[in-house]
Amino acid sequence: MSKKISYIEVCVTAEDGSEYIYWVKLKDMPRDEDEIDWSIQRAITHHLKTSDAPIAKQSDDFEPVTAYEPFSRPSYEYVVV
Repeated sequence: MSKKISYIEVCVTAEDGSEYIYWVKLKDMPRDEDEIDWSIQRAITHHLKTSDAPIAKQSDDFEPVTAYEPFSRPSYEYVVV
């Protein structure tokens, strides 16, 4: 039996190199959406609304926003979206 993931962790890197970690709840995701794409968009939207830190520019060898299954970390290290 596979474990159902209820969050996706998204890391947003700002222009100054700071990383912002968001745990995006999947319970509100529409059925026809991709978990990763939807979670990234939710995290970006939240970041732009709540932070003055501009997101770093993407390049051939750098992706400023990444998503993956969350791992254990102290609650002060992330924001639930």
